[in-house]
Amino acid sequence: MIVLGFLAFGLVGCVALVAVVANSATDPNAVISSADAGDDQPREDVAQAPDSSESADTEASSDDEAEGSDDDSEGGTRNAPFAVGTVTTVTWNVFGDADNSLWNTTIGELTDITEAVLAENEFNSAPPEGVVFAGFDVEMTLIGAEKVPLSQGFNFGWEIIGGDSNAAYDEGTIETEGFGCGVVGNEFESFDEVFLGGTLSGTVCIPIPAADVGAASTAVAMTLNDRVFFSAEGTSPAAAPVPDPEPAFSWTEGTGARSSPFDYDSPTTIEFQTFGDADNSIWTSTVGAPADITAAVLAENQFNEPPPDGTIFAAFDLSMTLDSADVEPLAPAFNVSFQIIGGATAAVYDETSFGFGCGVTANDFGEFDEVFIGGSLTGSVCIPIPTEDLTHPNTRVALKFADDSRVYFGAR
Repeated sequence: MIVLGFLAFGLVGCVALVAVVANSATDPNAVISSADAGDDQPREDVAQAPDSSESADTEASSDDEAEGSDDDSEGGTRNAPFAVGTVTTVTWNVFGDADNSLWNTTIGELTDITEAVLAENEFNSAPPEGVVFAGFDVEMTLIGAEKVPLSQGFNFGWEIIGGDSNAAYDEGTIETEGFGCGVVGNEFESFDEVFLGGTLSGTVCIPIPAADVGAASTAVAMTLNDRVFFSAEGTSPAAAPVPDPEPAFSWTEGTGARSSPFDYDSPTTIEFQTFGDADNSIWTSTVGAPADITAAVLAENQFNEPPPDGTIFAAFDLSMTLDSADVEPLAPAFNVSFQIIGGATAAVYDETSFGFGCGVTANDFGEFDEVFIGGSLTGSVCIPIPTEDLTHPNTRVALKFADDSRVYFGAR
């Protein structure tokens, strides 16, 4: 196991708080904070990170690792990389929500994918002479965290360390006609989110000198202040077990939590506590169960493309009525967004998942439409999701707010 550490400075953004005031089936006097109803799981329900208190004595600095440190006791260094094609448990020691999170990480073999990239999109340009588009597959399963869901986000990046050139390359190191490789099929999405047991996967593509492909000491590196190296000649330490991706289910009355969602088709009153005109506005929201509308989407517009293999276009009906506000008219836009949480995959999906979402759909929910008190907005929200998530009992619809809290709806 290796511990990654880095120093990051965050941008302070607008924080919105949301409170669930009442559900038609709950105590009308109850006021439930979305933080209580949302994503945080009790620590005892989360896979624990092994004690890394000694890592400061054995962890090599990034500069030393890039040169090849002599301290290889933990593995993952330039001199003693982890093996590609095997699962390695990596602990992130960072600031923010991802601190001490554990990920079972698998890096695939590095190959020349230039032809596949050029065939992927007509606007992709060939790399410069002597350069190829090198790609490797990545799978990362979240096995421990203080807070969920999580994504790679800005916590680290990817590099290829050339075995022939002895240089480090990221997607922007070698100038190309487009940034990096251009449009890549099944590209690894840094900002996709998963819960415990969920897996992020995809292809990372970086332009590198052709001579580095296949060189014995060429390696892939996860980059923070420290680098963690993977290569064809690396070692394979034992990985930590993967937790059950399904949350502990509650048969009690819905609270809006992922493990105890509000019922589909049950009106729930939500108070927006945010900056601006929508502060303290109250909306009664009714969310329907997701349904497969793939055929209807493809029939709606000739330019709509089918979803990727293994996925469908899933839509849920949504109604929001403005009950109270200090300023009228109002729209829900920028105050709330909509997601489907996969029960089978333990991953988060929104309207832009798998590329460009569903395309043109009928009866879209108009989140930018404005209403006065008593007015209602109705429509459908379409989100691409894996087929296996549609009928899974733990699949949820989530209303996500600006502070990253969520209110969940589902079948109980």
